Amino acid sequence: MRPAGVNFGYQFNRYVAIELGTQNEFNIVSVNSASLAVKGILPLGSRVTLYGKVGGAYSYVSTDIFGFHSLASEGSLFGAVGMGVYLSHHSELNLDQTAYFWPQAKSVSGYTGIGYTYHF
Repeated sequence: MRPAGVNFGYQFNRYVAIELGTQNEFNIVSVNSASLAVKGILPLGSRVTLYGKVGGAYSYVSTDIFGFHSLASEGSLFGAVGMGVYLSHHSELNLDQTAYFWPQAKSVSGYTGIGYTYHF
């Protein structure tokens, strides 16, 4: 899958933030998700941070294989761990690994993401 997403959040202090997000994954299976997460941040000096996220997502899944179309929706829990590197006071590059836990399907899926954060 080729995921793309956007997150908006508020960082309360150097250590805690909250994020709302949306993500789309495109392939034979299309997944559209909305999520809410709490983010814990561990600064390592002035330029590098480690972080973890825990939250929930609601996803709408559609498939279209050989003319057979199916739709489903499901809530999931997710967790992520990552690292950020500040390029300037406002700009940060991120690398993270996210895992989704699907209770109804009793399965786990995940992806590695590269992102950009702008701090206002």
